Amino acid sequence: MPGKKYRLYNGLYGFIYGSMIIPVLGVEESAISFGLPLLLAGGSLLLPVINPNKYENMTYSSVLLNRHGKFYGLIDGGALSILIFGADDETDGKLALALSVAGSITMGEIGFQLGKRKDWTEGRISGYTHYAAVSVLSGLGLYASFANEFDPRLFGGIVLASQAGGYLLANKLWKKYKYTRGSLLASGSFTLFSTLLGIGLIGQVESSDDQRKILVPTAALIGGSLLSHSLTRNLNLTAKQGWKVNYIAGAGALIGLGTALIISPSEPSLYFLLPSVGGLIGWGAAVKGMSIKPIKSDIKSYDNNFSFSVNPENYFINKNTPFEKLTPNMVSRPVLGLRLTF
Repeated sequence: MPGKKYRLYNGLYGFIYGSMIIPVLGVEESAISFGLPLLLAGGSLLLPVINPNKYENMTYSSVLLNRHGKFYGLIDGGALSILIFGADDETDGKLALALSVAGSITMGEIGFQLGKRKDWTEGRISGYTHYAAVSVLSGLGLYASFANEFDPRLFGGIVLASQAGGYLLANKLWKKYKYTRGSLLASGSFTLFSTLLGIGLIGQVESSDDQRKILVPTAALIGGSLLSHSLTRNLNLTAKQGWKVNYIAGAGALIGLGTALIISPSEPSLYFLLPSVGGLIGWGAAVKGMSIKPIKSDIKSYDNNFSFSVNPENYFINKNTPFEKLTPNMVSRPVLGLRLTF
């Protein structure tokens, strides 16, 4: 019998499928709209009982690949529909919803069976999930920065192509560095807070073209992912340690957000800057405090030494320092400093 988390995920996706099928069937106004999501959720929860043979010899890799397939299947099905039909879809989005559900079910089942038949580690699966997300968001960020008008087909193509590129990148990195799931969990939170930092910095960029400002968080997303790759590649964190890092980083972000709410800054960007800086401080403190010893392997060893320095007062100094007073040796005072040696 699968674990509780797997069964709950089954029920959750059953509810999601039911909710998405309602507009496809055109029954929004009837009682079916209330009962169908619950009906499919309950049926999904009973699948392990109805067909127990399917779940014999299942591994946790099967569970992770099933989750991955279901989530990205929802995205890919809709993206494929948009790529094919574009703005000419005469079904008012019903076809996109139907393909999303079909894609999620299909890719989820493929992932489940792949996990049973192939020796995929949790770290490898987490790498595919992480870099697929980073690639898709980066591709959409670049598209939003340079597109003159919205093109549905191009949008759908970018989603699918970016995801494929993320898989290729993850596969290449896996061949070189055998990441653990915990390291990828920690890498994900570092990338998230780096992106939030980039969003906060949008307000500090002087540009007449607001559309180009989207490049700031996009660059922060890509840079944060690359930097987290370097910082975590030799840590070999367990999943429990990875969640602990994220827990402490999340606490730091809450402290930053609470600080922003208390001081009520006039600049909205500080509502992103302070939580992201707090999260990065918590992340660095958690990782450095663990002093993890690398797991012995045949992989070439790299020693990463890093330290954070955070000076929030420099933000206000930089804002109040006229440009003409800056010397050639001082462009600005850094708010967030990072030292990394290999």
